[in-house]
Amino acid sequence: MEKSSENNRTIMKLIITGATGFVATEVLRQALLLPSITSVVAVARSSVSPPKDVPAANAAKLKSVVVPDYGTYPEDVLQEFVGADACIWTVAITPSKARNLPPETVRKVCQEWTVAGLKAILEANPRPKQPLRFLYMSGAAAADPAHPHSKDVKMWMPSYMVEYSKMRGETATQITGLAAESKTRIEVCVAKPGFITRQGGILRGIFGMALWLTGAVDTIDLKEVSAAMLHQVVRGFEGTDGRLLNAEMAKLGRESLSSKEKA
Repeated sequence: MEKSSENNRTIMKLIITGATGFVATEVLRQALLLPSITSVVAVARSSVSPPKDVPAANAAKLKSVVVPDYGTYPEDVLQEFVGADACIWTVAITPSKARNLPPETVRKVCQEWTVAGLKAILEANPRPKQPLRFLYMSGAAAADPAHPHSKDVKMWMPSYMVEYSKMRGETATQITGLAAESKTRIEVCVAKPGFITRQGGILRGIFGMALWLTGAVDTIDLKEVSAAMLHQVVRGFEGTDGRLLNAEMAKLGRESLSSKEKA
């Protein structure tokens, strides 16, 4: 999935939403270290500080933006979105937490806020110089209405996740529809990672290994999924068929991390 050089954006303003979350924290760390990303707008409901292992010169790229919730974007927040080249959207409620919450709350966070966020970014960028790249982080178990017979992902899931899966699939359909309506203003890619593990995270590692061994769901390392998503917003979505599956993300992530180590 190599992209031609003209698709690479060497001066990039990136929005990361849910910036204090498990995945977004690693995305933020890697983004600040990338020379191709010159500005990072970290959106969260509390102030975001740069990771401690990021040098001061790189940390200076960070702009922390606090929102009351992800469905409300005051004018000062919209101003921070102006000139953005890409957004990685990570805001969601995980399946394990969703089962203990009212369905309307889960839908609001996972779907309504996503659509509201995309509309806010479009409002702030009515005439972008080039299409803004919006990468929506979903999950491997999310329904895929555009590819109902896909064999690329394992489809086992507990019964309580069925409605959750449908809702996440509906969200992807809605934002893809918004992108189509916007014509050339925005491009959308849906990332569908499996269970995300972390080096040194013993319990997550054990659980992830159990899932992998039983064939219930694929797994991917936190650093790899973060690197893969950053790779895509910098290089472009061409050749992805509008989605990025776990196996391809793991491959892209490993290659991206390896190239940084050699640099």
